[in-house]
Amino acid sequence: MDVPSVSVAEAVSLIASGAAVLDVRELDEWRLGRIEGALHVPLGDLPDRLEVVPVTPVICVCRTGARSLVAATFLIQAGHEAVNLDGGLVAWFLDGHPLVADHDHPSVG
Repeated sequence: MDVPSVSVAEAVSLIASGAAVLDVRELDEWRLGRIEGALHVPLGDLPDRLEVVPVTPVICVCRTGARSLVAATFLIQAGHEAVNLDGGLVAWFLDGHPLVADHDHPSVG
């Protein structure tokens, strides 16, 4: 299956248009830094928590884009409109976009 990927710039535009951000990293990674407003569902929990994923377009995110590609594939197969953030949070952060965290110094890990 060909899963659409979006650049950081495209993701910013989609978020501004109402797309949801789904972060599929593990809790320890999530606490280090995340896109503000992102929904957290670790990849391994996604099949059991599908009901919490919004029906709006979803941008799947992980650290570098590999796990989020798996998540986007799963969501598309489940009938959701989903895309993968190419390069993940590393690309987001390197492009100068902010992260929020459970502490004062957000990072991608």
